[in-house]
Amino acid sequence: MKTEKRKLAIWMTMEAIEVIGLKRIVLDRDVAEAVGFFHAVIAPQVFATAERFGIHRVDVEETEDGRLPG
Repeated sequence: MKTEKRKLAIWMTMEAIEVIGLKRIVLDRDVAEAVGFFHAVIAPQVFATAERFGIHRVDVEETEDGRLPG
């Protein structure tokens, strides 16, 4: 019998200014700003949620290319 990995999903909340900033980044297709936004806004919320669920946190500094796995 094949076992499938359970996918986890979280709801994120953002302040209005963060939503506006994200929309600007998407419209401008600014890769550097997108990476900065991810590390400043998205990653901290994901890490906090993972910690609440007891999921191991992978530090970006531990990875070979500075990217999160998965």
